[in-house]
Amino acid sequence: MPSREENEAFWTKIQNVIDWALLQLKEQQGEGIARAVAQRLDDRQWRLMTEVDVNADGEPVLGSLWYKVEVRTDQGGWIELCKAHSQVLGVSEENARDEIHMTALQHGIGIPDDLSGLDKKKDD
Repeated sequence: MPSREENEAFWTKIQNVIDWALLQLKEQQGEGIARAVAQRLDDRQWRLMTEVDVNADGEPVLGSLWYKVEVRTDQGGWIELCKAHSQVLGVSEENARDEIHMTALQHGIGIPDDLSGLDKKKDD
């Protein structure tokens, strides 16, 4: 669990990345598009997702944690606005490791194909 200071620094850095992405969007797509996306952010029509790389054995790669800001589309889907590596956002190695584990589990990585042995006691 991140400390209060780490959590505040993380959200400040996420906001800086979002601000940068909006400026890039304005330059590339025009002010109208950037304002529309900013409005969706203001309306809380966005989510923060995590992404990890997986090695050849299907295991998550330590140090490969990325945070993505996605914005809801008119069609109800999601589109990536920006992403940043956990190190850039100041996430500690311990917290990144925990988040990698949770992200992997959410995507079914590291879960055995046969779960029948989970109810058995170790003494059996």
